[in-house]
Amino acid sequence: MNHWGMAFGLTPFSYKKYNYSNTLTDDGTSYTYNNLGKGSTYKVFWGNGFEYKNFRFGVNAGFVFGGLDESQEILLKDTTSNINTSVHNELNLKDFTADFGVQYTFKISKLENQDKDKIPVYMTVGAYGAPPINIKSAHSKYNISSKTDPYTQEQYPIDSASGGFYNQKVQTKLPAYFGLGFTIGNELWWTAGADFHFENWKSYNSKINNTPLNNLWQLKIGGEIKPDFRSNNYAKQVNYRLGAQFGKSYVTHAGKGVPEFGMTFGFGLPLGKVTGSGSRNKINLAMEIGRRGI
Repeated sequence: MNHWGMAFGLTPFSYKKYNYSNTLTDDGTSYTYNNLGKGSTYKVFWGNGFEYKNFRFGVNAGFVFGGLDESQEILLKDTTSNINTSVHNELNLKDFTADFGVQYTFKISKLENQDKDKIPVYMTVGAYGAPPINIKSAHSKYNISSKTDPYTQEQYPIDSASGGFYNQKVQTKLPAYFGLGFTIGNELWWTAGADFHFENWKSYNSKINNTPLNNLWQLKIGGEIKPDFRSNNYAKQVNYRLGAQFGKSYVTHAGKGVPEFGMTFGFGLPLGKVTGSGSRNKINLAMEIGRRGI
């Protein structure tokens, strides 16, 4: 089918890895308080796109799986008599997701180059998004008592405290998101565009994260130029790209979203011999720099 396309793959969905600690003293006893987080989730997706006249429709079906673990430890320095305590909070996710998108392309004008060849300029407008989704999850929370080997400094468990639970069925609510954008250009010389993206993280709900979050929004603008698509000069056949974005993160500080700003730039480098007809094969390179916070 000339008006149908399909894609499938595996992509990271979320990632957690941190380890920070404080060493404190209470009534002459020295101990270390550790906070640890680890784990990853992934998504297998199957996407389908359809084209009808100037319209394009797309839908992705996905399957999210993986696990996340947060733990807090109290490690006492006197390893001969004191007992260490750790609290583990685990969440394993396994469920289906879906998202969609739509585009419409239309001709807005014609430009003429030096050879008087008419090259149309097109505009494409689009939208994408996904509703909030409740992911089936298994929640475990338990305590472990341990001692520290005075020679290897490794911990070995001696007991699991009562009152914990394992693989309790819960739901993790993922936020709804949507985006709107457009591009304009003739693709042979230049293209420019803008995109607005929003995620409703205030509605996020997870058994291992009760930190208040802010709604995320981003505004992105950018463009690319090719100096001369008819030239045999390599530098004039390179696509030069530049973009910028700003908005607010879902991370909060003093009850407000943390501002973000970034810039991107890159190149589309033709492969093989460069001729006036251009090269269909390219290596795309990009770099992003940015800042989160004031």
